[in-house]
Amino acid sequence: MASNASGPFQPPAETGTALSLLTWVFLSVGALVAGFASWGVGEYPQFGFTPTLTPVQTQAGTVMSVSFEEETRVHRLNATLGAGVLGSLVGITIGLSAGLSRGRSFPAIASGVLGAILGTALAVAAATLLLPIFFRKFSADQEASLNDLLTPLLVRSGIWGAIGAAGGLALAAGLERWGRLGMCVVAGIAGGAVGAVVYEVVGALAFASARTSQPIANVWAARLLAGLCATIGITVFAGLGAASSGHHRKGPKTTGPSTLKAG
Repeated sequence: MASNASGPFQPPAETGTALSLLTWVFLSVGALVAGFASWGVGEYPQFGFTPTLTPVQTQAGTVMSVSFEEETRVHRLNATLGAGVLGSLVGITIGLSAGLSRGRSFPAIASGVLGAILGTALAVAAATLLLPIFFRKFSADQEASLNDLLTPLLVRSGIWGAIGAAGGLALAAGLERWGRLGMCVVAGIAGGAVGAVVYEVVGALAFASARTSQPIANVWAARLLAGLCATIGITVFAGLGAASSGHHRKGPKTTGPSTLKAG
């Protein structure tokens, strides 16, 4: 007699097609945790860079002031830092959630660490390349960003898409669906872009005075919205990408009864 040993936690088996409900629950919780955590880190008073004051001669005497160039530099650095934090949190939560939903601790930890490293690296790289485009365009006229939604959308989509690529890879690793790796990465990129579109539209309508077209909005609720749009969009699309579009391959199927003859 053969016996099956089962541990205290026995997740439902994945069929190779749609993700199980338990997996979606883990991924949803992870997306919310990443969104709120990225917002919370950014709201910490000591987080980020501060501008350097320079002496300026006025009629009233010497005053300490921040130049426009210094303010732009610090804003760019803080936006890059925020993107790195978001990328690391998306990568680690998706990887951990995917692995833990299957009751596999080692793949969960490994994919979480991999996702955090890649998420940070890709986010910082994308921000370093794309943010200067935004600041060069609006350095002369800061109010121009209020009427131009396309440039901020493209820049944000590029950064969040890079994070989505890392999230998709972490998801495929956590679920051990290496055959769906390419689709998970592409879907994660698409999820980042869709999240950016939702944020720009909802942000412009709900927070008209929050300057949501800037890399960092000046209202806390809009900043929270940005984090949630990114994490939810990436997680949902990457999860859909992990689900196979084909039919699960089963064992050979007989087409009819077989007849045995005794010779």
